[in-house]
Amino acid sequence: MSFEGKNDLKASEIFNERLMYSAYAYSKDGLPNFSPCLTRNLWDSESLFYGRLNFDKSAVQANLELMEYISGEARASGAESVMVFNFVAEAFRSFRNEFLKAQNEVGIIFDEVSEVSSDEECGPCKPASESTTTIVAKTTKINTESPFLAMPTPVKGFSSIETKYRRHKNLLFQHFLNTYASKLSIKNQIKDFDSFIPLYLEFVKQNSLTFPYSRSAYVLSRYNSPMDTGLCVEISELKYSSDKEKYELFISDPNFDFYKIMAAKHGFVIDKNIPWRLIADLASEPMLEYANASLYDQGSIANVEDIVEKCFYEVYELEIDDLKSMAVATYNSIVRTTPSIYVTCYGAKCATTTEIVRATEEPDAIYAKYDNSFWLEEYVLIKNAESNLKYTPPAIDKIIKNAQDLENSFDIGKALGYINRKFRGVSSFEGSLYYKSVKLEVEENNEEGSAHFVDDIRSAIKKSKKVMY
Repeated sequence: MSFEGKNDLKASEIFNERLMYSAYAYSKDGLPNFSPCLTRNLWDSESLFYGRLNFDKSAVQANLELMEYISGEARASGAESVMVFNFVAEAFRSFRNEFLKAQNEVGIIFDEVSEVSSDEECGPCKPASESTTTIVAKTTKINTESPFLAMPTPVKGFSSIETKYRRHKNLLFQHFLNTYASKLSIKNQIKDFDSFIPLYLEFVKQNSLTFPYSRSAYVLSRYNSPMDTGLCVEISELKYSSDKEKYELFISDPNFDFYKIMAAKHGFVIDKNIPWRLIADLASEPMLEYANASLYDQGSIANVEDIVEKCFYEVYELEIDDLKSMAVATYNSIVRTTPSIYVTCYGAKCATTTEIVRATEEPDAIYAKYDNSFWLEEYVLIKNAESNLKYTPPAIDKIIKNAQDLENSFDIGKALGYINRKFRGVSSFEGSLYYKSVKLEVEENNEEGSAHFVDDIRSAIKKSKKVMY
C-alpha cells in the first residue's frame, strides 16, 4: 500500500491521505488499525499536551537541572547536542545497546501479541478491556543494512521553551511597535508610561487568542511540541509531513518490530505519526525504574505523579512577573527607538507644535507605583481573553476581587493559584475530550437546538471550574 500524504496537497487530498495513513500504515492484515500496539498518537486530543500539563491540568515546563546529554557530554562543535531528562538518557542508552547485541549475537525474544478490536489501544498505551494474547518467538538478529534501525542514533532531543518564549515575546514587541503603535493616533498618545500602559494592555487582550501572551497559553500553543518536554528522542531528521518516508523508511523496515519491542522493554512508545520519535512512557514499569534510579536515593520508590512534580514546574507562578517585565521592557524600547514626539495642537487661529521628551523607567519605580492589585486585575482580564471562556463582567469582577483579597490576606502566590484554577487546562479548547463530552451532553439536552450553542458549552465548562478560596 502506498501512502502519499504531504503538506503541499489540496486540503481534500491531505484529509484522505492522512486518514489512509492513520488507518492502514500499521495494518498487518489489511484491516484498519487506528491504535497500533506500542505506539502513541500525540495528535489525539489531550495527548497532544503530554509532558506540557501536570496531573492538575496546569501548564508546566521541564526542569533543566535534571537534563543531561545522551552521550554523556556535549557533542562536537557545530553538531546539535541531544539532551533529555537524565533517566530518559539512561533508558535510551540501554535501548541502543540492544541493537549492538543484536548485531553480534543471535537469540530469541518472546513478543506478546494482543488481539484487540481496531479502535482499542493496548500495550503501554492503555490496557485493552478484552483481548487474547499470543506468544510469538522472534530472532534478535537484525538487518545491519537498515538506514536508521541498525543502530538508532539520537539526532534531536529537548528544545527549550524558555528560549522560544523569549523569541516569542520579542515578536510580540515587534508586532506592537510596527503595527498597533505605528498608527499616528496611537503613537502620539504615548507620552509616558502612564499613557502607554492602557494602550499596551488593550493590544494584548485584543490579540491574545491568535498571539498567546501568558506563559501558560504559550506552552500549550501550536508554537511548541513534545520535543520541549525532555521526554522525547528522535533518531532521524526526516520530514514530519511525508507519510511516504514514514512508511517506507521506518514502518516497513525489517527491523521495525524489533525496534518497537526494544523500545517498550526500556519504557518507550513510538510516536504513531512520527515513527522515528521515541516517547518516554512515564506510566510504564521500565521507565519508572529508570526514573527512580536516576532521580532518587537508593531504596526510594516514586510514582508517576512524584516524578512529574519533580521534573516539571508550574509556569503560572511566573506570569505576573512576565506581565510586569514585558510591559516595562516594551515601553523602554519604544523610548529608546523614539525618544521624543511632536504633538500639534490646533487653536482657533493657529497651530502649536510641542516636543514631548519621553523618559525611560526603572522597573522598581514602576512596580512601586503600580501595585499587585493593578497587575492582578489586568492579568485576569488577559487570561479571560486568551482562554476564550468569556466570563461575564460580573463574574470577572468577582474573580478579580477574590484574587486581590487573597493577595492582601496571604500573598501573591495564593492569588495566582486561585486564578490558575479558574483558567487552567485545555477543557475550553475545541477538540479536547472534555469539550467533546460537554458538547455531546449539551446536544442531548437541547433537542430543539440553541442559537447560542457555543455559549452553552462554554457555560458548562465554566461551571466545572468553580472553586472556592
